[in-house]
Amino acid sequence: GVHRDFAGPITDPGGTRTLFFVFLKNPGDTDLFRLNWIGFRGPGVTHVAARPRIFAASSLPPYTSVIVTFDGPMDRASFNAANFSIDQNTGLGTATPAPDQRSVTLQTSALSAGQGYLLTLNGVRDLEGDAIAPGTFVAFRSSGIVAAVNCGGPAFTAANGVSYLADTFVTGGSVASNSNAIAGTVDDTLYRSERYGAFLYEVPLANGRYDVTLKLAETHFSASGKRVFTLNVEGSPAVTNLDLYALVGNNTAYDVTVPVIVSDGSLTINGSATVNNAKISAFVIYSAPAPYTDFASWRAFHFGTPPGLGSNAGDDPDHDGLTNAEEYFTGGNPKANDSAQFGSRQEFTDPLKLMISYRKVVPGAIYNARWSTSLLPATWSAEGVEPETYHAPSDRYRRSVPILPGETQKFLRLEISGE
Repeated sequence: GVHRDFAGPITDPGGTRTLFFVFLKNPGDTDLFRLNWIGFRGPGVTHVAARPRIFAASSLPPYTSVIVTFDGPMDRASFNAANFSIDQNTGLGTATPAPDQRSVTLQTSALSAGQGYLLTLNGVRDLEGDAIAPGTFVAFRSSGIVAAVNCGGPAFTAANGVSYLADTFVTGGSVASNSNAIAGTVDDTLYRSERYGAFLYEVPLANGRYDVTLKLAETHFSASGKRVFTLNVEGSPAVTNLDLYALVGNNTAYDVTVPVIVSDGSLTINGSATVNNAKISAFVIYSAPAPYTDFASWRAFHFGTPPGLGSNAGDDPDHDGLTNAEEYFTGGNPKANDSAQFGSRQEFTDPLKLMISYRKVVPGAIYNARWSTSLLPATWSAEGVEPETYHAPSDRYRRSVPILPGETQKFLRLEISGE
């Protein structure tokens, strides 16, 4: 996608008026413009002061820059390196704003992979002139990307600096590409290529914990029910019966992040479909950070201090159905759709069972499962819930409860208590 800013004077004729936007479509254009935001300044405009907040900070290989993302468009003039500082005697060079003005890339001296840092800001302003709170800081960790692959496509460098290998580590399936404009990303090229069908990726890795981000987009069908598929990472579902069009529409980027544990020297990704073909556009593998031992440090790492937007325990800033508290207790990422790492399903065994799977990452926390046939508060019971088991390939624990004859509906939930 291409972002452009336009500014110009208007004369207020008084009264209530309608503002029109006119777009000239040239032959061959496949998309109209999208208006991301509009602001008015001048006499008579009511301005409500609201300090901008940091949404995230990250550093990617080769670890000579930091990308800082905000909760709205910022004033380019305030993206001055003098307004930023990083601890541990880290040197700062130029500050380059992104086209949409919601993030800035800071050139730095060499950072250490996997190391935690503290970024402090002063004097950074939004487009309305409101400055970020003085002394605002956010913790970040140089991410430790292990591998990134552009499935079905050539080598590609994303806007955030991640270098994707040309399609590799794969057997089976077919490839396709298109020139569609992709919503929800500035890296359209990454989502235009795909590998589909019966494919298997096997990425050689050292044994250990990793986070895997799958990048997807429906670029072929324009109706729901035309493609329904499942993707597995290390043998466990990352997405199950996914209909991209029904979820986000066509030509729209959709990312899913799941935690895995590798114990056999390679990480596998494969797909199957109930309708048409499974597909994948790209994936990124990260070395997983060490678990946090309290919610306060987890919150500070992900949202900064003072806490940033959507940082309360009950908030769900990535809209994946998991609150920050649930993400914390199950090793999730509050800024990536990783709901698949906290899932439930029906097992077609004899007898039928409901199963819930989850990660246990907080020392001392207690994880219990209860069931109900009505969802009424007083009906939840632990009676009949089977003992907890551990599934090593997915680094998940599992609890099950049988579905008894005559039960037309049954619900199973995970209850977590801890600090």
